[in-house]
Amino acid sequence: MKRYPQFPSAALSPTNADIQVALDSRVAQSRQPQSRQTQNRQAQRQQARTHCALGASHTRQAEYAKAICHFRLALQLDPGEGVAALRLGRLLHRLGDAKEAIAAYRTALERVPDFAEAHYSIGLMCEQSGDDRLAIKHYRKALFSDRCYTNAYRRLGSVLTRLQVTDVAIAVYGQAIENDAADAELNNSLGQVYFAKGDTASEMDAYQRALTLDAGSAIAHQNLGRLYQRYQATHQAIYHFQQACELAPTQLQLLSDYVWALMRQGLWREVLSCFRRVCVDEFEFV
Repeated sequence: MKRYPQFPSAALSPTNADIQVALDSRVAQSRQPQSRQTQNRQAQRQQARTHCALGASHTRQAEYAKAICHFRLALQLDPGEGVAALRLGRLLHRLGDAKEAIAAYRTALERVPDFAEAHYSIGLMCEQSGDDRLAIKHYRKALFSDRCYTNAYRRLGSVLTRLQVTDVAIAVYGQAIENDAADAELNNSLGQVYFAKGDTASEMDAYQRALTLDAGSAIAHQNLGRLYQRYQATHQAIYHFQQACELAPTQLQLLSDYVWALMRQGLWREVLSCFRRVCVDEFEFV
């Protein structure tokens, strides 16, 4: 039987120091590739952000093909990039490619599931296509992700008002106003809900609050003018329509309301004056 040389027992029992050196070496080796991977991921994320910014810049310059290219490159470089998908969806929506826009928004949600702006954007497209139920669903999801998303409150309230779900719409606008008490437009919208509900006193209060918050709100004046006109308070209606026209002289709908109120009162000289002003304005714009 072959005999092997005998080694001292100490050689077979490494010290704690030897074990620590071996472990440190192994840990260092394992960390090195991870560090490189982390650096590579960070570099790719930075490149993705750069492409996303370039896409936004090209969008502003109406260079849409270049913008789309940069947004897609950003998505390829960073699997967690959601902003590029959102911007791509908005651009495709603007260009009329609804199918691809929805796909981009869904990509944004796959990467950032609680992305309020992506839910809001899908809600807009659903509303425009007539799918109010799905629009409501996405507006609510947007608000679940961001309780202070004012535009989502506006659109949700608008859809609910159109569907005659007035009590819920009032609650939606009420929450939005609680979040942003200085927003005159929200009070105008709330007034429209009270109009749909037939609550004239609350409607007037909402419009007057809107004027208190923004004395230059042509819409608030128009809404008050229409309210007074419904109750045959023609002089008050004419006053508010006139104020609205002075604040927004290029809005033909405001001028139309004003002219009709003047005609009902038999103020033909003022009617002719309005028509002359419109003709002069049109000539100047030509």
